[in-house]
Amino acid sequence: MRDNADVAENRADTWVGPYTTVEITSMLILNFKTAPDTTKVCYCNDVTLGEIRAAIKDGAKSVDEIREATGACTGNRCEELNPSGGCCESDIIGILAACTGSKGPSGKCKCCG
Repeated sequence: MRDNADVAENRADTWVGPYTTVEITSMLILNFKTAPDTTKVCYCNDVTLGEIRAAIKDGAKSVDEIREATGACTGNRCEELNPSGGCCESDIIGILAACTGSKGPSGKCKCCG
């Protein structure tokens, strides 16, 4: 476990329980790389990881382009349907990072505000 001096050197690396946000992001990216294509990502519109990977393979480079190609992140029942209790946009950003190395922000979520 790192001490607070190490964390102070990199302000983006904040603590969440026993892990830092950078470590958690790395774990999520790893899961997106190894999860099966049948993994549901968007619960509002039943979009799977495979559909999102296919959109990326076909040239989608942003959350907006994935929205257009798949319909993911365009519903409005995220809190009700998604087991995480929130929008799938952060998952899509993680999938983009896992597949392309891109970590760019998408702007404001278009499905739940």
